[in-house]
Amino acid sequence: MATVTDLRLTPEEGVHVLRSYTAFMIGSIMRELGHAIYLGSLDDQQLRQQGRDIAATGDPILIAAAPHLAAGNHDAEFHYGLELLIAGLAARAGVPYDGGPARP
Repeated sequence: MATVTDLRLTPEEGVHVLRSYTAFMIGSIMRELGHAIYLGSLDDQQLRQQGRDIAATGDPILIAAAPHLAAGNHDAEFHYGLELLIAGLAARAGVPYDGGPARP
């Protein structure tokens, strides 16, 4: 909470930030441990069915995303999501943010 206070957010916004980060962290851990719904954890038969279901929608956006929905990289998704939260908080607080350290 001290870090959030340094950003000069209201106490209510500070609580929202704390809860958002906590939910993100817990959700990421649960997904990585296999205790949450995760599209990348389907077996081969389920993946084929999912592909057929997506193709049947005729939606070009879903069809283009289908291969990415089937694959999962917990580390990359965690860092991407955390980066979004940090960048959003920086923008909301009016604090310059350069995107953090470069990732390999």
